Amino acid sequence: MNPRKQSILYEMGIQTIWQTRQIAPSPAAAAAPAPATHPEPPHLPLQAPHPLTNEPLLACELCALSEQPHSVLTGSGDQHSEWVFVSGQLTQAELDQSKALVGEPGQLFDQMLFSMGLHRQSVFVTHAHKCVKSLTLNPMLPWHESFKSLLSTQLRLQKPKMVVLMGSMAVQCLLGAEVTVEEARKTIHEYEGIALIATLHPEDLLKAPLEKALVWDDLRLAKKTLA
Repeated sequence: MNPRKQSILYEMGIQTIWQTRQIAPSPAAAAAPAPATHPEPPHLPLQAPHPLTNEPLLACELCALSEQPHSVLTGSGDQHSEWVFVSGQLTQAELDQSKALVGEPGQLFDQMLFSMGLHRQSVFVTHAHKCVKSLTLNPMLPWHESFKSLLSTQLRLQKPKMVVLMGSMAVQCLLGAEVTVEEARKTIHEYEGIALIATLHPEDLLKAPLEKALVWDDLRLAKKTLA
């Protein structure tokens, strides 16, 4: 491993993961579980913003939030990538920079990508809640379905091979309002032929650095699935 990559992995708290284990897996453990499936969400209404643009939008009319001026950012990065990373709520700082995941969370996210041999230009990053107006809203209220519809249509059009759901809001948007990150981890879920995996959000890791090793386990599982 080159020194720069080793240094980044060390900063992520996963410096011991490279130890080789000699214990062979049992036949039961070697059998891969069947992917979990989830019901198809409703299709996106025509008055919604186009879900494959990287620019802030002003024309979304999916829910009552459109009654006041607001902006929507549908994502940033390579729209044709086989990798899509889904964050939680769009922040004002992200909207201002037309870029998902900025500041310290963004720096940690960049390290996560580098540890996988990826970078910002090779993946697409979007949000479960794409509207700044949703920051203080209860995700169980009706507009949650609007965000789910927009994200679902986005994945339908983009057709990535792997979607990484980062944090509880992203997990609940696609897997169900009662599903926790802990429950969803370690499993390859499936949505219309697209593999989904759940992990912690970079913001969570800034508060609990010791959990970085769990994220690395999730990312390795994602890479192994696409191999």
